[in-house]
Amino acid sequence: MNKARRFVIETPLGKLEVYAKHDKSDCAEDYPGVFIDFVREDGATVVLACVEYDPDKDLLQTVVYGDCASDEPTAIVEHYNTDFEE
Repeated sequence: MNKARRFVIETPLGKLEVYAKHDKSDCAEDYPGVFIDFVREDGATVVLACVEYDPDKDLLQTVVYGDCASDEPTAIVEHYNTDFEE
């Protein structure tokens, strides 16, 4: 994957790795967005969240994986007022 589509943040517990869902381009039909992974010191990796555009709902959403021992999401947050209107 292109380095410009990935970056790492160090934390006291390990690294947060943020990267584009798709290698080369973003396509609305493929839910463009980013993954946020946690990488432990031993190299084990788990997805924490995915922030993406949902073309069926025409909105941004965050899919949260709160249980690091499971691949199933624990919450889906739909973001609204993205035009900053009250």
